[in-house]
Amino acid sequence: MGSIGIRGTHYEVELVAKEMFIAVWDGAVDVSIGVGDEPGRQVSFGAGEAFSYASISSTGKVTMLLEPPKNFNSGMSTTAGTAEESSEEAENSEEVTSNDEPSDNSEEETTEVAQTSNSQSSDAAVPEANDIGQDTEMTAGDGQFTEIAVDLAEDGSYLATDEFNTAQPKTAEQLLPDRSGKLTYNNAELLDGNSTAGGLKNFQMSMDIDFDTLGVTAGNLTLDDNEGEWRATFSGNISTSGQIALDISHASHGNNLADGEIDTAFYDGLDSIIGNFELEEVLRPNINTTGSFIIK
Repeated sequence: MGSIGIRGTHYEVELVAKEMFIAVWDGAVDVSIGVGDEPGRQVSFGAGEAFSYASISSTGKVTMLLEPPKNFNSGMSTTAGTAEESSEEAENSEEVTSNDEPSDNSEEETTEVAQTSNSQSSDAAVPEANDIGQDTEMTAGDGQFTEIAVDLAEDGSYLATDEFNTAQPKTAEQLLPDRSGKLTYNNAELLDGNSTAGGLKNFQMSMDIDFDTLGVTAGNLTLDDNEGEWRATFSGNISTSGQIALDISHASHGNNLADGEIDTAFYDGLDSIIGNFELEEVLRPNINTTGSFIIK
């Protein structure tokens, strides 16, 4: 279960199987995530936040995404209309042609719908009533429908904009050839995380990258829960396309051996790295921790 407090104007949520996908196109939303009887924790997306897209599993795991989920069309609804709406439009066309002269142009038929709702005529193309949230029966005979429709069609202020997708920054693939030397990313922030052994704290992470060899020469991740310290060391490499592949060489939870995965990607050009981690004890896989982070 979850609740969303709206701080913006344009967002999209879709439930696929047991996973919920979120995309914030304009503005920001706060998502309160609660599993079972646990109190909800708040995660924010959109303007002023590190991420605008994410998926949330049925267990409450939040996976931050660099790009919109593929089941969304960028900045648009995933459906273009329903069979019921198409049926209503067909009925409206039939009603008009029964009272007026037939027309071979569908746009002219739409205009006639507006004109039959009042006694005035207009040369401007008028959107259908469903397109602006109006019903012709609500304004029939009062001479307002055509005026409202034309005003909205001219100013376009009622249309949502897609500001989040207008920027065209350089990709990691484009920036890598110009970068050389070694750099350590160690200014870490845990954006969201949880553990089956209680709340997480003392999150630290560092990653050494050699841009001359495109290698992740050393990496460390540590954090604490109520049963001890989670620790993971890793290394990896970077492809010429900018993809980061990491391999955990050792992981533990307290005195217990652990294993898991760390997925990362460049963010904000090459200035930051974002990612997700999943760690679990080898002999007790039900003891595990997950989280999302950003390091600079």
